[in-house]
Amino acid sequence: GKLKEAEFYSRKAIEINPNHAEAHSNLGGILRSIGKLKEAEFYALKAIELNPNIANAHSNLGNILKDLGKLQEAENSCRKAIKLNPNYANAYCNLGNVLKDLGKLNEAELSYHKAIQIKPDFADALLNLGSILSDLGKLNEAALSTSKAIKLNSDFPEALYLLGSIFEDLGKFYEAIELYQRAIFLKDDFTVAKSQLIKCKGDICDWSNLESEKKWLENIGLKGPSINPLGILYYQDDPIKQLQRSKNFFEKKFSRKSIVISPKKKKKIKIGYFSSDFRAHPVMYLFASILMLHDKSKFEIYLYSFVPKEDEYTEIAKTSGCVFKDIKNLTDVEVVQLVRKDNIDIAIDLMGYTKNHRMNIFSYRVAPLQLGYLGYPGTTG
Repeated sequence: GKLKEAEFYSRKAIEINPNHAEAHSNLGGILRSIGKLKEAEFYALKAIELNPNIANAHSNLGNILKDLGKLQEAENSCRKAIKLNPNYANAYCNLGNVLKDLGKLNEAELSYHKAIQIKPDFADALLNLGSILSDLGKLNEAALSTSKAIKLNSDFPEALYLLGSIFEDLGKFYEAIELYQRAIFLKDDFTVAKSQLIKCKGDICDWSNLESEKKWLENIGLKGPSINPLGILYYQDDPIKQLQRSKNFFEKKFSRKSIVISPKKKKKIKIGYFSSDFRAHPVMYLFASILMLHDKSKFEIYLYSFVPKEDEYTEIAKTSGCVFKDIKNLTDVEVVQLVRKDNIDIAIDLMGYTKNHRMNIFSYRVAPLQLGYLGYPGTTG
């Protein structure tokens, strides 16, 4: 963990032998850990230029490109590493991380399974598999995988936190609270765990340690790591801090270079609504009549649905006179291409940062005007 010293010695190795490919690759990995991503990319590319057959260099480059938001290039680099070394567990794990960011959740799951098949005691891969299974709604499988990671490493705050969030989704609030507390004990600056602990305790009206938790709220999500601002909205009535938390969350998680889309004049304005809540859900209870009452002579309404499980309310959406498109199995990039092809004028996100949101779609930009409505009680930043 002595990164500055590691950087010094790697640079020294390169000074002694400028053609040492492994030293360039190592330096790229170290610089990534320090946060010098552009320089890290330079050294990883240099390593590959010196020796194109080092699997580790391609895997390192994949990680760096992922952090830079160059996801397609990152996927290619990870796959190149695997081609060079088919038994490279780390490369499969890294590929899974990239696929997750691309919205290819089922492919990511397979990639993590492959990493674990090669290296059964790979705690990080078990943790990442638990995370993806949770995202896919396979909560019991997610709990099993995450528990295995904790069994391999009991002092693993990220795994304790993830298992806590899975238990919270399963309604096991007391177990979740205990796991969050253990994670924070091991990692005092674990802001995401602190945020989730406050929310989870509030859900069961547990107001113990309220004073110390109020102190956390002074800086949580404002300095250092970002947090999903939703959980804190209920506990701190401060719009300026809410805005800053939301901006930080968007910048750290979703910000990327997006294109400008100019409005085009047409007979009907095209409006696209995006949600996973076109189902029995408070948003749809409020929204169903709006779909019926939209003036279809002036507006063409598109519904982009990523509902996990359709029901009678989904049927209402489908028969509302709007164009209904099921996008749940499409990647974020595929959705972006589809929506741009549909020439939507106004894209309306009905989710904000609530469960199952797909903010990545909006970060690429899919319409001249994009806004949030109804499903999220605050700014997305």
